[in-house]
Amino acid sequence: MHSFYNQSEGAVLYSWDFGDGSPFESTFNAHHYYPDMQGATYLVSLIASTQYGCLDTAQLQVTGPYPVIIYVPNAFTPDGDERNNVFIPSILGNVDEYAYTFNIYDRWGELIFTSHHTQVGWDGIHSYTHRPVQDGVYTWEVILKRKTNDELMKYHGMVNVIR
Repeated sequence: MHSFYNQSEGAVLYSWDFGDGSPFESTFNAHHYYPDMQGATYLVSLIASTQYGCLDTAQLQVTGPYPVIIYVPNAFTPDGDERNNVFIPSILGNVDEYAYTFNIYDRWGELIFTSHHTQVGWDGIHSYTHRPVQDGVYTWEVILKRKTNDELMKYHGMVNVIR
């Protein structure tokens, strides 16, 4: 939901055009919802008219948030050969770096790794025993939030540890 605040003075009639083909609105201030706004730009116009018919127009471009894209590999090889030693999601989009959680669970659902930094991945070490985990399948979970709103986004999947 976007809120638009009218700062015109001396006007008595108002016409809001939200740039998306929706009906015009004639309120002093306006609120509008763009249902599919990811990455789109709309030109919002306010035409204000005085009692004598004098018109003034104010315009504002509104750009929607770009989609969050997350790429997570399905395997990694933490074997010390300097290639593919760390399992880390790649995230593109307007994400709040301070509202990020990356978790790894074993086959029994026990949390064995967690990070709250987008640049810190899992090296195949159990966070509590400080030992390398066995080869096998583990569950990952990423919880993040957009910078533009409080929408929590959750992703999960499986990763294979191969040594």
